[in-house]
Amino acid sequence: MDFIAIHAASKPDTVCLIEGERAWTWAEFLERRNRLAHSLAGLGLSAGEKVVVYAHNSLEALLAPAGARALGAVPVPMNHRLVAEEVAYILDHSDGVIAFADDSFIPVVEQVRPGALKVRHWILMGAARRPWALHLDDLMERGSPDTPAAAASAAFGGSMIYTGGTTGKPKGALRGAVNPTVLLGSCRLSILRIRATSTSSPAPCTTRRPEASPSSPTCWVAPSSSCRDSTPSRRSGPSSVTAAPAPSWPRR
Repeated sequence: MDFIAIHAASKPDTVCLIEGERAWTWAEFLERRNRLAHSLAGLGLSAGEKVVVYAHNSLEALLAPAGARALGAVPVPMNHRLVAEEVAYILDHSDGVIAFADDSFIPVVEQVRPGALKVRHWILMGAARRPWALHLDDLMERGSPDTPAAAASAAFGGSMIYTGGTTGKPKGALRGAVNPTVLLGSCRLSILRIRATSTSSPAPCTTRRPEASPSSPTCWVAPSSSCRDSTPSRRSGPSSVTAAPAPSWPRR
């Protein structure tokens, strides 16, 4: 289930990503994703392999993971606050085989690159170029705009997120790709369980939903079935917060 392709087919001219004065529509995002995915496949990237993204927030920082996920690879975002030693550790520990980097991090990359033996290809995403690295623009030019076969049947993409490492070495939390059919089935099962629980007869409760007024908007917190407090629970919040619907508690 390729959600980028689905959105591009249904609303191709709708803007989906904005960075300052730059904006991409769904159709543009899909074409760029496809071109990058084909080029990454040409570099030998395969499903399950890790792709490190070392960049500040940008359109390219979203494009790189999308291209990797289209092949079933796993993006590994790098914390921009890490020092060279920590960056080197994550590159090795994650088993990253391709690493994207923007211009801001080239000085750190040049420090750690000699020891990052697992990284097969470095890809720069800014204005700078280096003889030891490929460049995103070149990969985009030679990649095909057609959707890769793997993307059409791809699951929800996985990722590998590292902790800050404040009490030790950073730890990578791997979230594997999820089959959409299995996920939707789990959601339906959860809904059925909630409905089954709501049809049972909870203990009587006198708590009622407070009435919000324009001058005092509130976000209502639903009580538990064992509630005995007749005072409603309130939290102040912005007027845009939607109040939670009140459950149908039996009243005395």
